[in-house]
Amino acid sequence: MSIVAMFDADLVVETVKQAWGLTIKLAPLFVLVLLMMALSETFLDARWIGRWVGHSSGPRGWLIALAAGTLSVGPMHVWVAILQDLRAKGMREGLIAAFLFSRTIQLFFLPLIIGYFGWTFTLILTGQVVIFAVVNGLMIDYLLARSALRAPLDPKT
Repeated sequence: MSIVAMFDADLVVETVKQAWGLTIKLAPLFVLVLLMMALSETFLDARWIGRWVGHSSGPRGWLIALAAGTLSVGPMHVWVAILQDLRAKGMREGLIAAFLFSRTIQLFFLPLIIGYFGWTFTLILTGQVVIFAVVNGLMIDYLLARSALRAPLDPKT
């Protein structure tokens, strides 16, 4: 940056201003992530996670993952940190994949999609997303169960 400053100091000042503005804009999201992680650390224990979205959760786990993914709002990077914390507490990777896949169904946009494309298209599209979210999650579970290349639960290790 010092070489650029020798040739165009105004460009460096403008770049720093934009970087600071972006930092200020993203700061509430990072605070929200930290708050949600702290709340999950305080109120959600591993037994609860294991029962509701763990390896023995069954169809209830799939329904929770699909519903939570559909209802989730906000940027993806907020959810990735939260899902990593839930994974460390016992949430199945397949359910995480289903959650992420089902985020493509946005309840707030469904009336708009129905308005543009009609009920038939919207129902078929939504049904396909739900089906393939489950298929994707099952494939993730299957592949990770047979793979030696599993990521550690704690990414710091």
